[in-house]
Amino acid sequence: MAPDNEKKEKELRQLLSFILQDKVTGYCSNLWLDMLSKSYPWFYLFCTRSFGKHQYKSEEIKKYIKVKFQYTKDFILMAPLTIEERILMETMLNEFEKVVKREVKDYD
Repeated sequence: MAPDNEKKEKELRQLLSFILQDKVTGYCSNLWLDMLSKSYPWFYLFCTRSFGKHQYKSEEIKKYIKVKFQYTKDFILMAPLTIEERILMETMLNEFEKVVKREVKDYD
């Protein structure tokens, strides 16, 4: 396994162990949880929904994701894109729309 994959796997295991705790105590542990939850926000939301824990932090991460989406939207709308970047953005947005349409019945 590549070193990056090993690092990511280790970090995801650590994040999951934090999520499974009822309460994360300690300054360093909370800093580590914050860093990991922002590094892997989708994994964090999926796990907290599955296990029903850390509701306050889940709301915080949802706001974090919204800000990231807003930044991404602004970048797409304002930045001059090359043809390759435009094609990549269209492909990614089409895939994202497929997922949303599949999950949200009245999306259109």
